[in-house]
Amino acid sequence: MSPAARRSAWWLAAATLSVAILVTKLQLSFDLSAFFPKQTELIHEVLIEQVRKGPASRLLVIGIGGASEEQVIDTGRRLREELLVTPTFVSVLNGEFDEDTAEIPSPILDHYLLMRDLDFSDAGIERALDARLRDLAFGGGPALIDLITRDPYLVTLDVLQSLMPAEMSGKPWVAPNGEAVLLAETQAAAIDVAAQEAAIAEVRDAFAAVGDGTQDLDITGVGAFSVELQRTIRAEAFLRSVLASAALLFVLFVVFRNARLLLLSAVPLLSGFLAGLTLVTLLFDTVHGITLAFGFTLLGVAVDYPLHLFSHARHSSGLTAIERIWPTMRLGVLSTVVAYLALTFSNSDGLAQLGYFTAGGVVVASLATRTWLPYLLGNQGATTSDAPTATQAPRLSFTFTVILFATGLIAVYPGSDGALWDDNLSSLSPVAGDRLAADQNLRSAAVTADLRYQLTINADSLESLLRASEELDALLDDAVDIGLLESWQSVTRLLPSEQTQQTRRQNIPNRETLSQRIAVAVSGTPFRADAFDTFLASADAARSSPPITVADLQASTLRSWLDAHLLQIGDR
Repeated sequence: MSPAARRSAWWLAAATLSVAILVTKLQLSFDLSAFFPKQTELIHEVLIEQVRKGPASRLLVIGIGGASEEQVIDTGRRLREELLVTPTFVSVLNGEFDEDTAEIPSPILDHYLLMRDLDFSDAGIERALDARLRDLAFGGGPALIDLITRDPYLVTLDVLQSLMPAEMSGKPWVAPNGEAVLLAETQAAAIDVAAQEAAIAEVRDAFAAVGDGTQDLDITGVGAFSVELQRTIRAEAFLRSVLASAALLFVLFVVFRNARLLLLSAVPLLSGFLAGLTLVTLLFDTVHGITLAFGFTLLGVAVDYPLHLFSHARHSSGLTAIERIWPTMRLGVLSTVVAYLALTFSNSDGLAQLGYFTAGGVVVASLATRTWLPYLLGNQGATTSDAPTATQAPRLSFTFTVILFATGLIAVYPGSDGALWDDNLSSLSPVAGDRLAADQNLRSAAVTADLRYQLTINADSLESLLRASEELDALLDDAVDIGLLESWQSVTRLLPSEQTQQTRRQNIPNRETLSQRIAVAVSGTPFRADAFDTFLASADAARSSPPITVADLQASTLRSWLDAHLLQIGDR
């Protein structure tokens, strides 16, 4: 076996092993949070966790247009009914809130008397019943009447509405452009792109089933943008790779005018690509799409190695040429690897992947150029009959170079806004501007919460955290009263501290006292004397029931809301 064949066998065996590893282990990811810092302050970790898995990030914003307002609203109602029966979605809202059909989770029904401070005095009970009579005067079916007899304070609805991600005005949401709007919260996190893609497919299938074929469907939100971004990255990576490869092949062919050298020049680059991708696959659970797209671009520096070899092997063998240029090439490889390895110390998995990919790829590409390519080149070297020599190669004059550069600057200036620096963070968004505008248009109809500030409380125990949060709640209520805040949400709206629950439990009168006060309050009203026996039973149960716990909420449909407001990050 010749030296060239022997070395080719070793390199091809290594390439085969790399391909086998990639086939069995490679998992691509398109989660942009991979480029977020890993070790940050607590508030940053909370924000990153919310972006990755919070309910707001799991919302699909659905718009239905292409018909009259009445038609799109009707289609939206039927689409909501279709989606609610699937396990893919936690909730689907369209702006309508009907007390008769509102689904109240069992933890709220069982513990509502411990979730709010209630006035059980004679006057307090009378005010509550007067308010319920006014509610019934505007209509209300059997479900609302049943709810009032169990909860004359309607605490259950107050708690439920306080958890809503958007304003529930009772009317269907309609965007300024006439689209009916729905908010669908998925079970899957926004970073689970495959699950988000499946959820979007379910929405489209349901829309096809309830629509008339003439209406339009638009889906935005973090999950939808993640799916679109995945497709964009794949398409852009493929297109740019093809264009870059074609341009490189064209330049190499013009320079060497030799198809054999053209093919050999790709050997180090492909070897480095396989090695870098295999290294990242072994070191990380998933490989980000940006690592592939941007990493391959950075690895393009390796194409210089065979070019140096070919240039010096015009009048000598490949082995002679590589011996002559290797010391200089080795120094260049070392400096490049050191620069790329700096990325591996980054506080971001995404940047670390780029560092390992490019550094590993450059090392292997240089080794392929050093130990394999000269043997493939053979003794005839890289001499071509019609390739221009260094002295024959055309040279660009300095003046022409300056003119060419200035012409390029003038050509791109009309496409800019004239500003030297861009400090708008939205410019970094990979989502197209028209898609962001469409999302904002739909969200404006739903009046989703405009999150300006996020307050984080860190405590050694859950009880300490809840007590601290309740102290803050009082200040936030004052801020709402004086107009500083429009609204706020806190975990204690659903999960009060055990101390507060105990205080509220003790505030509930015994059955005899409460029964007497209700009897006085219902006299002179249309309510029967025994109408609130269910409420009395609930009060009896609340006086002796155990406190509501995290486990109670996590076992219900309230889990996603709780997870967004109560986080366990590491040991905190």
